[in-house]
Amino acid sequence: MQWIIVADNGRARIFENDGEHPVTEVEGLIHPEARVPHRDVEHRWADEELEHFARTVAHRTRRGLDDGAFESLVLVAPPRFLGRLRHALDARVAGTVVQDLGKDYTRLKPRDLSVALEKAGVPL
Repeated sequence: MQWIIVADNGRARIFENDGEHPVTEVEGLIHPEARVPHRDVEHRWADEELEHFARTVAHRTRRGLDDGAFESLVLVAPPRFLGRLRHALDARVAGTVVQDLGKDYTRLKPRDLSVALEKAGVPL
């Protein structure tokens, strides 16, 4: 089983891919505090919130791996958040990442996500 984490600054969607059926969304995580207006005064606070959310997503993937929910992982997020997320993963989870993609696909429907990932060369 493969998990595909599709995330941005304040939302993460977890999809399953078994290689035989279309990708299926299994869970969503939301962290609205990470979505703040872009003002210099709030920059430091926003960075802390992004770090917090990246750690939350990383913790959820660790639990999924521990529970045997997936063997491989694909990460899809805008470059800035993708870097934070990769940094937050522990070594065991990081070892399951087969590909990452610096895109924001959080608003795509599962069928559209599958098409976009295939076009990007992501192994499904």
